[in-house]
Amino acid sequence: MDGDNVPTAEFAEQVREALEHLYDFPHLQGHALTRYCDPEPGSGATTSGQRLRRELLSAIESLDADRHSTFRSPSARLYDLLHLHYVEGMTVEEAAQELAVSKRQAYRDLRRGVEGVARVLWERFRERQPALASTSSLDAELERLEIRPRSLDLRELLEQAMGEVRQLASARQVSLRVRDSNAPVKVSGDALVSRQILVSALSQAIQRARPGEVEIGLDSSEGGACLSVTFSPPPGPPAQASVERTVAAQLARKQGWKLESRIAP
Repeated sequence: MDGDNVPTAEFAEQVREALEHLYDFPHLQGHALTRYCDPEPGSGATTSGQRLRRELLSAIESLDADRHSTFRSPSARLYDLLHLHYVEGMTVEEAAQELAVSKRQAYRDLRRGVEGVARVLWERFRERQPALASTSSLDAELERLEIRPRSLDLRELLEQAMGEVRQLASARQVSLRVRDSNAPVKVSGDALVSRQILVSALSQAIQRARPGEVEIGLDSSEGGACLSVTFSPPPGPPAQASVERTVAAQLARKQGWKLESRIAP
């Protein structure tokens, strides 16, 4: 990055695209912006995808300059739109209705909000050396993370992942129900990667489901552990499997267990 205080159009588009995938771990993990998200001293063991998500959320919060502004006030509208759309998962139309503004105004303000996030991150990143300058691919990140796999309880990781998507589920009027026994489900893999795979799978199901219940099955057999996510989509043509869901399933297999997304009968 150069020393210019104005983000390039390419950088601003990368920020917008990353915000659109705020809950998609496989997508963020391989995103170009992760090259600016090297671990800081004391940050603990986190993946580059987690660090990018934190940077995005922090940049959104930094735009809430007037902490005493009331919800729906003009001074807080950019922040409110960013939070409702990207963090809580509302559509732009739903957010516009919530803020009592026109859809056209909401799209215009959301674009300004994204530009604000891009400016914050541009200033924050421009002094950093991109540690992943040669590649920011998902495979390269996994090679770095999978040095010392260990025994994991998939149930514990699932509980942690459910906590991370609780706000999104509440905003979408979706409840998560685990259908299984309480016995531990042991797998061997990387805890950070496995937990973020679960976050991605749950958030994808929440955003694709109609309001109601998303059922999570967790089973272990001689064939290995399998986690299934079952939901009812809204009326209309069935959605095709996204690249993010496909990659998440591949990563789960790489970690030694199966991940399945199912449509309720």
